Amino acid sequence: MIEQAVVLFQKIHPTIEAVHSKDVDRKEKVLKLRQRQIPGVLTSTILERGITIPNVQVAVVGADQSVFDAAALIQIAGRVGRASDYPNGEMYFSITALCDKWIKLKKPLFLQWRTIMNCLFM
Repeated sequence: MIEQAVVLFQKIHPTIEAVHSKDVDRKEKVLKLRQRQIPGVLTSTILERGITIPNVQVAVVGADQSVFDAAALIQIAGRVGRASDYPNGEMYFSITALCDKWIKLKKPLFLQWRTIMNCLFM
């Protein structure tokens, strides 16, 4: 599915690449992103932990899907603002529909994230 979606993102910028756990070129693609040779990557959850990219902005497409629990979304959101030169950034969650189930499941996540951000930037 990620290979199908990257075609849409490449309409925004033709050098955007996709990376996922079975991608044999994933290390090279991430290195290109780190070295700013490409403007972005469309990725699975493989980059949710342990990566710092200066001035990174993050969007989670399909954040209401079951693969994304609150802990995973917090880790993904934590990629933003990690570099000391760029302590701020933007984080977007895209969902297919705002429904009671989403609000009930994810509301603690947003409350927790808001509390963390308030503590960091007060």
